[in-house]
Amino acid sequence: LKKEYPRCYDCTQGGDSSYGQETFAFECPECSKRFADANSLAQHRHTHRARSFPCPGCGELYRGMTDAAMHFESGSCNACRGKDAARRAAYDLVANQPGGSRFLTNPRMLTYDGQVGGGYSDSGHNYQCHACGKTFGQLSSFMQHTQNRPACRDGQHVNANLKLTHSTPQPERLRFFHGTTWAKACAIEQQGFVPSESGCLGRGTYVARQDKARRFAEMRSVQTGEPGGLVELLVTVRNPKYVLSNDYGWQGEGYDACRAEETTASTNMEWCVRDASAIEVVRISYV
Repeated sequence: LKKEYPRCYDCTQGGDSSYGQETFAFECPECSKRFADANSLAQHRHTHRARSFPCPGCGELYRGMTDAAMHFESGSCNACRGKDAARRAAYDLVANQPGGSRFLTNPRMLTYDGQVGGGYSDSGHNYQCHACGKTFGQLSSFMQHTQNRPACRDGQHVNANLKLTHSTPQPERLRFFHGTTWAKACAIEQQGFVPSESGCLGRGTYVARQDKARRFAEMRSVQTGEPGGLVELLVTVRNPKYVLSNDYGWQGEGYDACRAEETTASTNMEWCVRDASAIEVVRISYV
């Protein structure tokens, strides 16, 4: 008898229509590979992301926040050896951030007799999804759940800050781009940015990587019939919030910028900067 072996996921999910009865109707815009469903496409598109998210311990770069958290909690990070120590450290980082206790099942608090109750449990569930109530033992599991369930990810007004760090916030100068029409690019160069009043990250100035900003400029050119414009920027941030998807409360929590891994409007990473004075225009160019 011929022995059956499982087929390679990338091959079977990447357009081999001779395998199974699926219709591969979902195409990756980066490489044109096709997939049977939107979830498979979303997982595949993750492989196209740049390694731009650092581990909070050792600084090694990963493609996303969930990947960095999985590495950190595994105990293999040089900065925090051992699974239990690493998971306790991740818990402390969430607990000590503004509003972090909202996402903990048993946050630390003072008891009536002055003692400290609650906190991390090495055998229980430490994190809770506000949307569905499900609990998780590890931060990375909680992040995976949120990332993979649109009902729990999208439209939430409050999210945990997933830029986990031990240090005091330090200013960072980041290079970004903003896509628009050529006329608006010229106005931005002369007068600066006027913050958007709405968007998936609330009020602020939206910036992104060059490829995404260029695509947006090309889209605006098609929509308006005007030439597109690409604005190159330097942005200074001191205390950014990192989230998986939409967030509308970060400004009120004291953050000066918000980075979303994706939003309901886009599967690509984007930033929203609270104060336009933190943005320096480097140059503008036709698209």
